[in-house]
Amino acid sequence: ESDSNGGGGDSEASSGQHPVGTLVLVAIKHYGLWPAEVADPYSPKVGSSVHKARGRNTILLKTFGDDHMFLWTTAAKLQVFEMAMAEQTLLSETGGSPIGTKRVAYREAIEAAR
Repeated sequence: ESDSNGGGGDSEASSGQHPVGTLVLVAIKHYGLWPAEVADPYSPKVGSSVHKARGRNTILLKTFGDDHMFLWTTAAKLQVFEMAMAEQTLLSETGGSPIGTKRVAYREAIEAAR
């Protein structure tokens, strides 16, 4: 799911506010907070279909979990990834997502943070 606002715009990831590689939690409709990493919009791994969904003043993320999807979002939908909170989430909930999918995502994010 993309949080595109339409139009072009510069990526906030390049401003230094959210540097490429930063681990974050992003609020995704119907899924709650999901772990992701700020991605480089200029990477060759980012296809043209991803760029078409880009909104104004958005940040490109690559989610953790089974799908590893790219999505554009705004800084307002991001939270700092905190290891203690991530470990607690891994132990306590699935957040409405299919059983195991969110756990896989949090496990991957915790490993990346170490």
